[in-house]
Amino acid sequence: MSTRDSSYKVRVSHHIELILNIRFIYNHLTCFFCYYVIIIIGLVILIFLINKLLILNEYKTERKDLKQDSFFTKVISILSYNEPNSDEIINYEGMTFKNYFEGYEEKNNFKVKYDENGNIKSYYSISKTEQYIDMLNINSFKIYTDKDLNEYDYKTTESMKQILKNNNINNDVDFLNYIKLNYHHHSSNIFTKVETIKNNFIINEFVNVTLLNYDELILINRNISGFIFVNENIKEIHIINGSDKYIITLSGEELTNDDLIRNLLESVKFIEK
Repeated sequence: MSTRDSSYKVRVSHHIELILNIRFIYNHLTCFFCYYVIIIIGLVILIFLINKLLILNEYKTERKDLKQDSFFTKVISILSYNEPNSDEIINYEGMTFKNYFEGYEEKNNFKVKYDENGNIKSYYSISKTEQYIDMLNINSFKIYTDKDLNEYDYKTTESMKQILKNNNINNDVDFLNYIKLNYHHHSSNIFTKVETIKNNFIINEFVNVTLLNYDELILINRNISGFIFVNENIKEIHIINGSDKYIITLSGEELTNDDLIRNLLESVKFIEK
């Protein structure tokens, strides 16, 4: 074999060895990179899961049955206005209605009537307050939890405001109808977006703290817009007029019968500002 052939074979051998070394290094670098990427992805997923679990825990609320057989099944349609005599009218901050409360006297912000034994037979109160959606349309709202009755101040999300806007929710009746149709959608899990988790919390806490404190909800429509919360022998009438909400609370058999409530609603009139 010539010296030239021998030199050629040595060079080829060196090239092959170099190529093999490069492939070895490349394979190790590729494996190292893959392991590195897997670790990074794993850490990202772990951080995501921990963050989501913390958020779910912060906005944790007990999801209860809305008792569809007790809510939204009854409707009172007010089709006429029966104007009372001028001496029978109660005028309360821009709303007038017939006075069905003769013989009642003031006690602790309520008007009460006593029986022959001096016990309270029935009582009523009238108030004007903000609507529930007013709390959702500002930057924050306060609720009382049903667990410890502590007051918590929660920030209303921008997407919650967008829900109200997109669904044309302009008053509490609209909001209750939205809950009727969509409550079953407002549950959260680890894949739920953060904003949606917060919105679901707001909806669920509203249902828990407000609706489920009552036995029944009756809607009022046509000439008068509103709803009635029923709890044992108490009926809480919420009457909506634009951005205003009036609440007439009635207690006792004398005041909570269906005929009196219908007659009262048919006598309601709002004074233009």
